[in-house]
Amino acid sequence: MTISKIYIFLFTILLFLTGCSDVSLEQQMEYYPNGAKKRELTYKGNKLHMTLVKLVDYYNELNTDNPQKISELNYENSSLNGEQEYWYSNGTKKMVLNYRYGLMQGEQTGWYKNGKSKFKQNYNFGNLEGIQYSYTTSGKIDRKKLYRNGKLIRIIKD
Repeated sequence: MTISKIYIFLFTILLFLTGCSDVSLEQQMEYYPNGAKKRELTYKGNKLHMTLVKLVDYYNELNTDNPQKISELNYENSSLNGEQEYWYSNGTKKMVLNYRYGLMQGEQTGWYKNGKSKFKQNYNFGNLEGIQYSYTTSGKIDRKKLYRNGKLIRIIKD
């Protein structure tokens, strides 16, 4: 190797290492045509590679300092990961879903627009597992179903 090739090689490595060492968060905003906030994207990474870590969508509301969220989704390595939250336009929480590397994992909970429970269920590696509870709009248990590895085993009668 000639000296100039060595310098080019070392300079390239130096640029790569410098770019990789500065991990930061960056936000990007999108707006509806009327100027209301539509979407907030948060990226994590360095100058060479940025990945999406959070996506927040908003209802189309103008003239508000605190727009109502539709959803707040968390990502890791381009897959849904962690707690995902959804809301109705009136601000009532709609669902909380948990993911682990793109697969539903753990407790999943939903509510009606009136705030009463709608469903409660558990997932294991993307498959329904255990008892799934469904509720009426008044919040009373409507039915229970038992799942194993994503397969319905039986409907539980009270």
